[in-house]
Amino acid sequence: MTTINSLGGASERAAKRRNPLQYLERLAARTQSGWTDCYESPINAFSNDAPSISRRSCIYSAKLARDIHLLSGPEQSAAILALYHPDLFELHEQRVLTPQPDFHPLSGHPDTRGQDLPSFRGTVDVADRLGQLRLHPTVTIPDPDAPETGLRVPKQLMGDLLLFMRGDNVRYCVNWTIKKNEDGFKRGLGLKRNRKQEANRQDRAAFRHDLERIYYEDAGIRTVRVTQQEIDFNVACNLRQLFGYHQRSPSVSADVHQSIEARFRDILGATASPLEASRELMQKFGCSLHDCRTILYQAIWHRRLRVDLFSPIVFDRPLTPESRDVLQVYTDWFARSAS
Repeated sequence: MTTINSLGGASERAAKRRNPLQYLERLAARTQSGWTDCYESPINAFSNDAPSISRRSCIYSAKLARDIHLLSGPEQSAAILALYHPDLFELHEQRVLTPQPDFHPLSGHPDTRGQDLPSFRGTVDVADRLGQLRLHPTVTIPDPDAPETGLRVPKQLMGDLLLFMRGDNVRYCVNWTIKKNEDGFKRGLGLKRNRKQEANRQDRAAFRHDLERIYYEDAGIRTVRVTQQEIDFNVACNLRQLFGYHQRSPSVSADVHQSIEARFRDILGATASPLEASRELMQKFGCSLHDCRTILYQAIWHRRLRVDLFSPIVFDRPLTPESRDVLQVYTDWFARSAS
């Protein structure tokens, strides 16, 4: 969970470089209430608002038809895994957790009409119930009635990834809070400190995670702790490679496309490599090596060709049939409720 408050590190320093009121107004303008099919991340990965100490990235999703702004390497790995799931129909990165009550993220969606969706009660209400209202982040802005004095107002928090999933005749959300490893949930941002300061930082980090979890629980949304360490290294590398080809357009007809994909299906589990098959296909159809590679990777990405993602996919090595389905291995992360 990204915190835009005095507890943060680089993100707070970025906020201090501008008028806090203008910063909050711009953030509020990008805050979504209820369902939207034109989501805009409140933080651009390459703006001054994004933490400068993190590995920021912007990836384009053909499924969502927009850029996705991610603020760390673990977020990127998790986002690509989420986008690989065929039942995911929307993804909100850096979604604002509103201090005040707000509508459910699916409120107003065509498939939820008539449903009584629970609402958010707001982060201030959650902090009050936790008995930790003093820890809720605040910012001082000029008082409209007395500009020479300061007015302390609640500051907004942000989550990492909010997944919108299709279930059996139901639409639901799952909140992913993401770190590099499990130890990351015990630490806040910042440099090493003395023992007392470190204990205080860990208490505040625990409070932020409890706040986020209960905030989403109020709306009937489950929070899942996702770590990059738990995503198999080969799975992460393979999905990143496949994702890089998912939106490219091969320069062949639909019939030739099907024939090329069928040929790759024939060599699955055989000794011939995709490169060897591609040489035959290039001679037969006059297509390019790029076309063959794109068609292969898109077939795997869209799960039409079930290749083992837990071992490296190498174009000049034989394709290994799927032994474990990635979505079954990580099924609990996508589930509406814990198993």
